[in-house]
Amino acid sequence: MNGYLPNLSKALLSGFDSRVRLATSVDPDLVVEFRRANCIGLIYAEAAANALKHAFPGLASGSVYATLRGDGRRLELTVVDCGLGFDLEAANQSGGGLDFMRSLARQIDGELTIRTSPAGTTVFLSCPA
Repeated sequence: MNGYLPNLSKALLSGFDSRVRLATSVDPDLVVEFRRANCIGLIYAEAAANALKHAFPGLASGSVYATLRGDGRRLELTVVDCGLGFDLEAANQSGGGLDFMRSLARQIDGELTIRTSPAGTTVFLSCPA
């Protein structure tokens, strides 16, 4: 997993301008089975792509930070941006990416939490290791 999220980040950034910074931190010894890693990677990619596309309109720059941690029993993915936030209620009604991330979280018995404010958005996934 240590190389997986950084490689996804490079692929995501290639489609966006350079004013947004995307940084990842993964526990160096973290090993995750393929299906779980795939779902985590897709949730990360969706959350990061949404931030890159929508969180920084008109701003000179921005940052998106992602961490993936595990303690042997649980895995925790956190994706945080310092953008403008969004209307979570309206996004819940339109479905799309949020429904996709929730569906992926359910596939790995995970819990997905999304918090947003005018100071940014946090997507948090917790699932069994």
